[in-house]
Amino acid sequence: MVVPELPVEIVSQILKQLRDDQYTLEKCSRVSRSFRALCLPFLFHHLCIPNADAYRHAFRLLVLESPHIGRYVKQIALDSRGLQTMVLGTENIRWLDADKFLMFLNALPALEVLRCDMDFYTGILASVLPNSSITTLHLSDIRRNSSLDFVNLLMEILKAGSQTIRSLTLQSIYVPDEIYYYASMARMLTAPGVLRALEDMTLIQCTNLPFFHYNIQMPNIKTLELIDTEWTFQDSTKVFGSLTLKSSFSNSRRLEYSMSKEDRFHGHALVQAGIYDSYLMY
Repeated sequence: MVVPELPVEIVSQILKQLRDDQYTLEKCSRVSRSFRALCLPFLFHHLCIPNADAYRHAFRLLVLESPHIGRYVKQIALDSRGLQTMVLGTENIRWLDADKFLMFLNALPALEVLRCDMDFYTGILASVLPNSSITTLHLSDIRRNSSLDFVNLLMEILKAGSQTIRSLTLQSIYVPDEIYYYASMARMLTAPGVLRALEDMTLIQCTNLPFFHYNIQMPNIKTLELIDTEWTFQDSTKVFGSLTLKSSFSNSRRLEYSMSKEDRFHGHALVQAGIYDSYLMY
């Protein structure tokens, strides 16, 4: 007896509605080979890797065993706090070196969104971003006390993604006063230059970001969101092009600036700063 089958287009629409239901998607993927092929893009669209065991399994699957699946991964979140707490004294340590992390990123040719903190081989990003498909980057610093080397690394990453990153989020990055003022006077940091691709930027609980008119420009930025962030906009016209910010702020509920007709013509959005009751989680 021939069992009638739904058209692939209809099955795909059904699976699309189930994309957040991993349990049901896994069940569907076991129905048949054809169903498994249709489920893969939804099962692996976004990955959350909270610890070393999860990273080891992901590495084995996407790099060693089934590299064809890597093209379905669009978003990934890495938590180095979980990775570091489980690595010592286990077999996971051999999976967590920089070379393997580079192999892991290269196994994801269609990756669009990367969320990670600055403790997990982020130096590799500077070599990966210029030729990657990543357009959304979320970086956080769990140490809450950034050194000069750390700040320079951050600037190198921004420079590397200057032509590719359209959406940038920096979270919990605290630059001590002495480093901030030293950097502004000595001009010894890497200059990211013109972040030509950047359209949206969110700063969450950041202090003293060393963004000055002589080292960074964001001429095409449209939206700037500030959440519990201290930042003084120095020479903002040179940083943001025609975007003009008239005041500094600290923990403001709302920040507004006047927009000229030229600003509105170029689509620059109203800047708003808010303090939220919860962190932006991923």
